[in-house]
Amino acid sequence: MGLAMAHVSVQAQGIAANQLQLRVNQQILAQQQLYTESQAQQAQAEAASRTNVLVDMIRETRIDPVALEQHTQAQAVAEAHAVKHAQGSDVRFAEPFKELEGQLHASLFRRMRELLTAHMDQVEAEIRLVIATQGREIVKVVEKQFGEFQNQIAVQMHQVKSCAVRKAKSVVRGHHAEESKAHDAITASLLDEIAECKGSAVASAALQADEILHKFVSKQDAVPPVPVDQVSDFPVVQFLSDTVNVAAVDGESSTSSDDNVLSELKEGTFASLDGDILELL
Repeated sequence: MGLAMAHVSVQAQGIAANQLQLRVNQQILAQQQLYTESQAQQAQAEAASRTNVLVDMIRETRIDPVALEQHTQAQAVAEAHAVKHAQGSDVRFAEPFKELEGQLHASLFRRMRELLTAHMDQVEAEIRLVIATQGREIVKVVEKQFGEFQNQIAVQMHQVKSCAVRKAKSVVRGHHAEESKAHDAITASLLDEIAECKGSAVASAALQADEILHKFVSKQDAVPPVPVDQVSDFPVVQFLSDTVNVAAVDGESSTSSDDNVLSELKEGTFASLDGDILELL
């Protein structure tokens, strides 16, 4: 019983250790999840900064304000030369040419604004596309890392469970082995006690038989002698012959015969003895 309680205590300690390991794994999982979220936020911030840098580069490369201004000034100078040439050729049309020059400048500025607006829309669309693409890539990376982490946790949990099962089986096998040894020891002790009891019973029976014979011999001293040819038919002689035969056999047969003699002595079944021996018993 004490061994069983000890084994139960060991199993309880093993279960507590496994639960503690499970809590530690859960804490590690939570920490890694927080780390993954922080990495995702950091990646989003880096993507936003890269996008801003990309926008600045697009603005600097595709639309050069200085070049655009130079181009506009060149067109204005060309139109001004054309107007001056027209004024030199015909002074009467000075006012219409001035109006035409103003309309031309207004058209140029309007066209510049339209180009800038269209380009900004295109840049914004490209920026949105880049952000969406990078966001999808970041989400894929985070999902992949999270899946790998879940697989690692599952593998660790499986290993912990397998280890616990192996420990439990080992404890059970040890318990069974100890029970078998204890059973064998008890069986051997019982066999030794039985052998001692048999020996003491045989010795006691031999002493009782010796006493009976002495009493019988002392009683038969007063009886007339028996003829020699009738000695073998006398019950006592037959009893002594049986006793000598019992003592001559090996240890195991002797033990069995002694047991039979004891049982016969206890039950009073010596049918071969005459009335005088039964009176002595």
